[in-house]
Parts: sequence; structure tokens; C-alpha cells
Amino acid sequence: MSALCFVIHGIGTQDQGFSEPLQKGVHRKLVELVGEKAKVVGQKWASMNATELVDFETLYWADIGSDEQNNLYRKIYPELFGTKNELKKILQLATQLRPVRSLSIKLIGDVFGYLGKFQERIKREVIRQLATKLGPRLESGKPFSIILVGHSLGSVILHDLISGLVQHRDTGFDSLVGRISVFTMGSPLSLFSLVAQSANPEQFVKWVNFLHPRDPIAFPMKSIFPTVEDVSLCRRSWNPSKLHSVYWHHHTVHDRIAQEIVDHYDKGLATASSPVAFGNIPQEIYQPFHRVAAQAGFSNYFADFQKIPFGDIIPKAKQIDICNVYGRHWIQENAVYFVQALCNPETVVRVCMLSPDSASLAGFCYQFNGMSQEELKKRIEDVNGEFLKALNEAGRRSKQTTGRLQIYRSLNIVNHAFYRFDDLIYFTPRPIASAQLAATPIPTLVYRNASRLDDFFSWLMRDFDLLIKTQRDAVLHFDSAN
Repeated sequence: MSALCFVIHGIGTQDQGFSEPLQKGVHRKLVELVGEKAKVVGQKWASMNATELVDFETLYWADIGSDEQNNLYRKIYPELFGTKNELKKILQLATQLRPVRSLSIKLIGDVFGYLGKFQERIKREVIRQLATKLGPRLESGKPFSIILVGHSLGSVILHDLISGLVQHRDTGFDSLVGRISVFTMGSPLSLFSLVAQSANPEQFVKWVNFLHPRDPIAFPMKSIFPTVEDVSLCRRSWNPSKLHSVYWHHHTVHDRIAQEIVDHYDKGLATASSPVAFGNIPQEIYQPFHRVAAQAGFSNYFADFQKIPFGDIIPKAKQIDICNVYGRHWIQENAVYFVQALCNPETVVRVCMLSPDSASLAGFCYQFNGMSQEELKKRIEDVNGEFLKALNEAGRRSKQTTGRLQIYRSLNIVNHAFYRFDDLIYFTPRPIASAQLAATPIPTLVYRNASRLDDFFSWLMRDFDLLIKTQRDAVLHFDSAN
């Protein structure tokens, strides 16, 4: 058996051999540890070849976005890019901090690129390499355990991927978690916990975080993740860039990773896996949620429908569309705001409620804890009356033309309720057991008009417009324009 050690690099310019100092240091320590074990334990370790204890595999992503970064540098500072005159370089150093600008593009640019448009490409490439290198080991049926080593931004990428695999319960990864140890080096993961959901370090065999006190990118993790072990390194240097790369050469890093590899062997963590263990990767892992949400038009979430500030929303809206079974309590609470809205002659309010003649009336009566059909019809009429009173009050107050009110009655089943105010829709899923959940907070999803044919706002409004225009599905019960 052996450990399979995946190593991923961080920000800045990298070459394919970035992990060689780490690999050589770990191998040297493994030879030493195996020799010590052979003296104490005997035959089991005496015949052991240290190099057989671990196979290193690198995960390389530095080339993604590098051309875009260079092009951006050329556009912003054309006078700095490619300067060869030494005197000019000195002047640029004094006046424009030339090397700092270049470093910012390469380092900070990597972070912004990962948080932005390159995230999906980077994740797909890293997963592709993982699957390619893990596949043969899975197919061989030979037992193995896993060591994950991430430096700098690479630790964030690694963390995001394993968080997603755990969160979405990828069956292949689930079978591997119990034999994975994680090492992070010079990691800003504590800061990235502000923008990403975090993996639970307790799920892994061990999680060790190496940091240098003067490395400006490295942060402790234990205060946020109590089971993580922070290991502080010592190395004399006042150059922050050198301190951020010290981990590849540091003996403490080599020693701890080598010891973990030996411990994996001692504890028998390696097990054989099914050839299909590394399953299909969920799409959500690749796409940042904010991008997917933006495409769908997702804008906000309220855990309790009653907490939505309708008093601020309704009076300002000019296009209001409501679809509900009836909503008597809601209209009674918000009738005064509809009066304010209808005082504006430009406002259009369209309301679609369940029709007393709908074939689904009996089903809703059953769902509403055995309410009689007469009572349900009465509540529908009560809501109808509340809207008409609001219109009449608006006319009395404005002493001029009011906004337009249209009331439709749906012969179809009203599956869910929604409340549209201009470019926002407040969507409330209807519980299957309304009576049991009537007193509980109702979750509400808010969607914005994203001006896409496939966003949720557009889809729902197309459905609503079709409903009220199809006589088989709904009838116009009242129109203030007539």
C-alpha cells in the first residue's frame, strides 16, 4: 500500500516542477523514519522501501487566466510592460512602483480571477487532473490513502472542491474522506471563510495548517476550526515574498507530512476502492453560486414571509401582480398600502385568486383542515371586497383617476403563491399539509427580472400572463377600466 499525495500550488508564476523541494524533503525524512522503524519494529519495516510509501501527484492550474492578466497589465500600464532600459526601470520604480505593480497583477490578479470568471475553469482543470490521476489507482484495486497538500490560493481551491464534494454527498468522495489527511501552507482560508462555505475538518483524519508569523498571506485557522492544528514556522527573512514560499523547503513541513504518511501505513488507513468510487461531479461545485443565482435571477431569501417589509414595497410599485388561493389575512394587513399604490394613476394591480367555481375547490377545502366549501367561497369574496374597498378609498383620496385594478378568478389549481412588484417576485411555495404548517413561518424566495428568457421571473410571468388570458384557466371578474 502507499499514500497518494496530491500537491496544488498557489498564486503567482509557477512551473510544473513547483513541488520538487517538498517531494525531496519528504522522501529524505521517510528514509530516516523507515530506518528508525526498522530498528524498533523489525522485519515489517526492515524490508520497506521508503519511496514506496508515497506517490506524489501535482495539480497545476497557473496557466489559466495568465494571458488575460498580461493583457490587462499591458492595457493599464503600457509604459511599464516590457521595459528594457535600466535607467527607465529605476525611474519607474521610484515614481510608479514598477515591480510592485507587476507583482499585484500576478498575485492579487490570481485571487480576483479565481473569485470571478476563472473559477469554473480552474476547478474543472483541477478536478480533471484529480480524476485522471486517481482513476488508475481506483481501477487497480490496490489499497491506498490520500494526503492533500495545498499552498496559498491552492489551499482555497482544494478546500472549495472538497467542501463541495462533501456538501453534495458525492458517493465516490464520501468513501474516501475517512482516509484523507489535509495540509495547508501559507493559507488565507480563514479570510475566505467570509465568502465560501467551509468544510468540516473533523471529517478528515487530520488537518494541519503551516504558517509563518510574517507571511502576509498566511492566517491561523484554529480559532475558526478548532480541530485544525496550526504549526508556526521559523525562518529568518524580511522579504514577505520569500516567507510566503518558505513552506516548500522547510524541514518542519517535510517532517510532519512524512510522519503522517508513516502513520497512515501504521494505522492501516489504506483500503481498496471500487473502480467507480470517484463518481460524477455535481455541477454546483464548478459554478460559483452567485453566478448561477444571478442567471436564475435569485435576489434574496426570507425565512418568514411575515418579515417582508410590504409597507415599503407596495406603495412604490407601479406593476403589481398577485396570485394566491385567497390571502385574506395578508390583504387585511396590507390594504392601506394598496390604497397608497392605487392613488397613483400609473399603477396597475392584477390579482388572480381561486374561483369559487373551480373544480379544485373541494381539494383545497380538504387541505385547509376540512374547511367547508361555503367558508372558502366566503373568504374569496372577502378578499375581493378588500381590494375593491382599497380602490374606492384611493379614488376618494386622490380625487382623480386611480390606478387600474383587475381581479381574475382561476379555474385552474393555484399551486403556489407569488407577489410581483415591478422587477421583483416574492415566491412562496405552498406546503403539502397547509393545516399543520399554517402557524409556522413561511419561507419566501425573491427573484429579480434578470432580462433573460430562462430566468425564473420571466418564466413565472409568462405562465401568469397565459393563465389570465386563457378563458379555460381563468376569467376576468372585475376591471376598474370598465
